[in-house]
Amino acid sequence: MLKSILILAFLAASAHAVCDYTFSTPTEWTTGLDGALKGNFDGYTLCSGQDLMARFKEFKNNNNLPTTVHEYRNFWAFAVDYMFMDEFLRFAQIAASTAGGNLDVARDLFTRNVNTAVGVDPVNPDTRYTYYMIAFRKSNMVNAASIYNPYPPTWDNLFTQHRNLIPCTWQNGADQCNAALNINFGQQVEFDLKNTLANQICMTSDEFYGVTAPTTADCKEFRTHAETFEGVRNNQGGVLAVSAYVSDMQQQGTVLNSLQARAYFYVACSATYDFQGDGFVFNNAPANEFVVRGDVPLDQLDGTYYVVLPHAFAEEPAEPAQRRLNPKISLSTFRGSA
Repeated sequence: MLKSILILAFLAASAHAVCDYTFSTPTEWTTGLDGALKGNFDGYTLCSGQDLMARFKEFKNNNNLPTTVHEYRNFWAFAVDYMFMDEFLRFAQIAASTAGGNLDVARDLFTRNVNTAVGVDPVNPDTRYTYYMIAFRKSNMVNAASIYNPYPPTWDNLFTQHRNLIPCTWQNGADQCNAALNINFGQQVEFDLKNTLANQICMTSDEFYGVTAPTTADCKEFRTHAETFEGVRNNQGGVLAVSAYVSDMQQQGTVLNSLQARAYFYVACSATYDFQGDGFVFNNAPANEFVVRGDVPLDQLDGTYYVVLPHAFAEEPAEPAQRRLNPKISLSTFRGSA
């Protein structure tokens, strides 16, 4: 509880900060983050330009450098805005101060602080991964990927987008779009998704998809649907292929039930068991997280990346380094070309 209170206090202070340094471009910001980790800004108030967004992500090996917002070019990806980026800078200052001049220790502490703030479990960095901070301009995202602007990840926003979902992929410097899909889940299913958490259905606080999940009838049905959608995603072109598949199901007269709909959002949008769809980051703090296009190249967004925590790789990880527990939507764990 104390840790949460401190984080909320940081957010409140950041919103009214008098800035000693403001980093207005993605390159300025990542340079500022580097300086903060090295202890160059001790005692100063650091701020992020209001046009900036960022994404903190681990990659499997040193050859897999970030070139797009989402490493697998997914149509939906998670990013934070400048207010949360202020906290990243503050966490870097805290880590540098605690590390006493040891940059390696500061990098590790910073990664732990970020994992704690955004609710990643476990908070300890996975030594098989390199951790990156990806920064880009929000205005460029709006101008480049005009199909949808960054929006808070609420259930209502997701439902609205799916009623007129224009499937696009960024190719050869421009959006390549197909005809709109109309995916309508119906009032009862939407009500169920908004008012019942997945961990209430499967009676577990752990991942509800996999061997550790309970074997109740609902959990079994959910996993059956998820495996079907997962096969479409992995073998037919990524997350948008799942959307097309569900749209075709509805065109053929299939009415999705709540478990099918939840499995769809789990696979296509990575709405994990902890997703509540309320748009809040943690502890009901004002939302500063957004859904953005993950397939747009960083060079279209004046984007850049910074190596927060480099690691040597002894083996290829079999699973994602971490599970996103909170923020309540995880848009980073699935492969796909879209």
